[in-house]
Amino acid sequence: AAFIAVIIGTGFNVGYGDFKNKVHVLIYSLGAMLSFSTATEGILTTLGASSDTLARLRLARTLHDPAPALCIGLMLYFHVHDTQPIAELFHRFFAVMIILGACAQTVSSAVHMLVPHNTLFAVCVRGVYAGIWLLCGVWMMQMAVFLYVFPHKRGLHHLLFPDGVLNAPEVACSYLALDCWFVGLVLGCFAYSLPPASTQCAVADDRSMTHGSSSAAESTSLMNGEEG
Repeated sequence: AAFIAVIIGTGFNVGYGDFKNKVHVLIYSLGAMLSFSTATEGILTTLGASSDTLARLRLARTLHDPAPALCIGLMLYFHVHDTQPIAELFHRFFAVMIILGACAQTVSSAVHMLVPHNTLFAVCVRGVYAGIWLLCGVWMMQMAVFLYVFPHKRGLHHLLFPDGVLNAPEVACSYLALDCWFVGLVLGCFAYSLPPASTQCAVADDRSMTHGSSSAAESTSLMNGEEG
């Protein structure tokens, strides 16, 4: 609903004639499509859909959902609506993060088809995937505060460096480095709060045997052999 409201608002405020605004609308449309796809499984589960329908939907989403995110990243990479060098780099880095998120989603889906859900490897893959999207959120919040929190496209960055004589790539990479460290710290704290590795593997063993997955059972046997 939020994406649809923004699309309508774009038409009222600036119109759809400029190609830049068309790109905005396309990005918002892809975001709406991705949001709807994310919600479909919960909606169908609430409506009492069969397990076969849900399984087919999961497979379809595995193949579909990375595509809108990838498209958004590709369009953002060269999209310019703020010509400040630091702003262009913020948007370009954000585009790369979204593309990485789309790739990580595909990898994560494939991994979870092959290994039990709660093996340490699967947990680590999910952590990396979550970390990429967390980095996207932190980066966007930093962009808002550092570049646009004040009128006329001004922010904390302009207060810290009022003369504006800076090497924009160096500054942007420094901001990104701090954000990456922060995300790593959050993920590390979360990982530290998880149960011990043996507990994770035991849970995975129980689930794999319950579902009768031969491949999962083989990997579980190997894990038990290593631990023994």
